[in-house]
Amino acid sequence: MEEHSKIENEEKEFIVSWIVKTMHRAEKADDEGSYRGVKARAFLYFLSSQAMWRLLYCWVELAEHRCNYILLPDRNMNTARFNCLVNGKINRLYDEVPVMLYHLFDKEWFGSFFKQTDALSSDKNDFSSDVVKWIERECLVCGFEDGIMDKEHVIPLLENLPTGEAKWLTKEAEIRGALIYMIHFLETRQKDLEKN
Repeated sequence: MEEHSKIENEEKEFIVSWIVKTMHRAEKADDEGSYRGVKARAFLYFLSSQAMWRLLYCWVELAEHRCNYILLPDRNMNTARFNCLVNGKINRLYDEVPVMLYHLFDKEWFGSFFKQTDALSSDKNDFSSDVVKWIERECLVCGFEDGIMDKEHVIPLLENLPTGEAKWLTKEAEIRGALIYMIHFLETRQKDLEKN
């Protein structure tokens, strides 16, 4: 991540406009209003330090590249990344990548978007499902510890947040941790995509 000694107002305005634009797009899939522009502006008040602005700026730069776009196996999975209906209950996922990776291996969750031939096989050594093939094709292996693609090896967004659970982040330390995770994930994925 490149260090900037000072974030210019023009860069801050770019970041604010990008967040508002992105939140507006996400609003369509959000019936509780969690992603509205007002929340995006409130989020910016947490960015009191230059370090947070640098993290956000680095993330926004990466977010405009292919490394931030995942080609989903089914269009309906796009809205499920925000609100996933499981057993008649809506689960808020806030488009968090680790939560998506975790629930790819559940038939009732994102696994339902794949052919489930052997995706839930109890024999991990014989695990050659469409889910794993898609993870490899989309260069999402960087979201797993040691490249082992199963629920137990998904790298969590935050150390104290269970991998299978999503959380609307409101504390500065959480936002900083999530930005660090996302920057590392996107930088690694960008390198992996360039290799393919």
